[in-house]
Amino acid sequence: MPKTNSSILGIDIGSGLIKMVQISVGDSIRILKWGLIETPVIGQEPEMARAVEGEVARAIKECYRQNGFTTKRASLCISDSSIMFRDVKLPEMKEEEIRENIKFEMKEYFSIDPDKHSVVYRVLAREEEEGRTTLRVLGVAAPLDVVARYVRILKKAGLRPEYVDVSVNAYLKAARLLNDIEDISSSRGVCIMDYGQKTLTISVFDNDAPFVIRTVDKSWEDENFDAVAAVLSQVMDYYYSRSYTWRIERVWLVGGRGLKEDLRQHLEFLAGVEVKKVTYEMLRIEREGDHGFPAGLYFKSLGAAIRED
Repeated sequence: MPKTNSSILGIDIGSGLIKMVQISVGDSIRILKWGLIETPVIGQEPEMARAVEGEVARAIKECYRQNGFTTKRASLCISDSSIMFRDVKLPEMKEEEIRENIKFEMKEYFSIDPDKHSVVYRVLAREEEEGRTTLRVLGVAAPLDVVARYVRILKKAGLRPEYVDVSVNAYLKAARLLNDIEDISSSRGVCIMDYGQKTLTISVFDNDAPFVIRTVDKSWEDENFDAVAAVLSQVMDYYYSRSYTWRIERVWLVGGRGLKEDLRQHLEFLAGVEVKKVTYEMLRIEREGDHGFPAGLYFKSLGAAIRED
């Protein structure tokens, strides 16, 4: 369940745009304010890293000023390719034992140094099997230097970092708000397509856990919908090859490029699956004022703003 607290900013630093949304959480999630600004062009040289941090921080501060945000509490979604996740099954055990087992699993599976990574976990479910309790646990590992860089950016922008999230978890939390998904913990083949300026990310969730996440760099022109459909078909084929009795019935389309005209119809025709652009009306949220909240564009920043127990 989402934690109840005062309002908080969810921030998504995309390759083209920085998206920010301020929400409050009580009996329901209420959208208070939102806004965006262009992401500063990021150089590739290591010595430019600190200068880039300053540019991004200034952009966030300007977006904050322009859109009249009123809270300094902020959560940030990391979309870095170095983030790793793994779904693990463990016997019933104490929290500290879960943590140590997840660190071991991440170390062995990804060949990483757990002392140089922030390794966290979330218990997805407790399953009873032949009188024994089995835990389904999602483990996530992020390089400490990546986490530290994003925290510095928020602080330079004058904000107070509450927590740092990862894309896969932000997608999942936002997907739980979809009206058409009554209980995501018992839903199969929930597919979120995030079509951004430079990347395309397709996530498929089974029973409240990531089944497959694929991110590809966009090497095609914006109007080349065939290329987008080809990636979607590949992900669907992979899912079907490992989940023989379940189908992806619907694809939820989000992201800045996902708003393009005719993309939805084109994907439906080529991939043979229903595609819906996410709108405010599709979500179990409230908003202030009469103007529409572009939920598809702010989907990931909305998910990042929601903190759960």
